[in-house]
Amino acid sequence: MIFTELSHPHVTFIVGLPGSGKSYLLNYLKENPFIKPVIYDDWLITYENDCGDENFNCDSRYPELVSNLNNNIPCIISSVKFVESKFLNGSISTLVDEINSLKTECVYFDNDPESCKFNVKYRDIKLGGHWKPNDEGIYWYYGTIYNNKPLYKSELSNIENLSSTYEIPTGYTPIKIKRDKNIKKLPFGYE
Repeated sequence: MIFTELSHPHVTFIVGLPGSGKSYLLNYLKENPFIKPVIYDDWLITYENDCGDENFNCDSRYPELVSNLNNNIPCIISSVKFVESKFLNGSISTLVDEINSLKTECVYFDNDPESCKFNVKYRDIKLGGHWKPNDEGIYWYYGTIYNNKPLYKSELSNIENLSSTYEIPTGYTPIKIKRDKNIKKLPFGYE
């Protein structure tokens, strides 16, 4: 991923399952000493009222993205939704239709659901998530909750659902997913 022609607007789409390393890659790219791209992680995590998360241009940051691209500022966007090729292609079309001379590229992470699941669990533990018994011996989860269940469990469901249809197009070499090796055995609740 090298921005070679900065005389044109340029956007890179980062594609991968939850836990694949998208945010890790974006944090690394923020430190690039030569090019300062604007980075949009977790596209469609916040969207305009009544717009939903089915349209690329519904993200609340969309006007800023368009403005940056119109000013030839390179942008990088990541989203779990890009794993759905129809959504990714629609997103690219939306921007190409709106931005003159837009250059696009995609970077794909491997479709390795087991490594992604491990990374999602490990990330939750690093952020303080844990299971603990109450006075009756019933285990309760302490950590980030999303839709009335642990966030990591929602991400595990997403991995399961998306990995079966996630295909990396011919001609792309995906980035291998790295498992954090600092943990040998996951604690109770994360097996």
